[in-house]
Amino acid sequence: ADNKAIEVSVDVTNTGSVAGKDVVEVYFQSEYTDSDKANSIEKSAIELCGFDKTDIIKPGEKETVTISIDKSEFRTYDRKGFGTYIMDEGDYYLSVGTDAHDALNNILAKQGYGSTVSAGHKTNSKGDGSIAYKWHENMDSTTYSKSYVNSEEGYDIENQFDSAELTSYGLSEMAYVSR
Repeated sequence: ADNKAIEVSVDVTNTGSVAGKDVVEVYFQSEYTDSDKANSIEKSAIELCGFDKTDIIKPGEKETVTISIDKSEFRTYDRKGFGTYIMDEGDYYLSVGTDAHDALNNILAKQGYGSTVSAGHKTNSKGDGSIAYKWHENMDSTTYSKSYVNSEEGYDIENQFDSAELTSYGLSEMAYVSR
């Protein structure tokens, strides 16, 4: 990891009896903070942030797949607070998985949760916390607040549809659905 990207390397071994390809999927989770709640920021429990496909791997052989994930993948749009993209303060987790449920189970294991459905896992399969990575980000409301074209700074990224807010039309009783 550095200030701009995180590189994930995964060894994929063909344990079957037929040559084939596989997709390596990398997912992340960011903390759902009090600031998110106050500013009506919605976040998924797990998000796909990178993937790549192996070449054909013969039975018993392995291939290392390396995926570089730009840190901008972890940004959040804060409509009410800053009115632009931010890097929210909090803990972030990365994990590989065969699907979102598998990756989420790995992250939950890294967080110290048990392996039962009641502990938050979506299945009864036990996650592997050793293939999840945790890091902390500080609040950053400027790095992702500009658009870039061919590495040149462009426009400020800001709310364009504030007038579409239903309360602007006298619908003060409108209740938005939230997590």
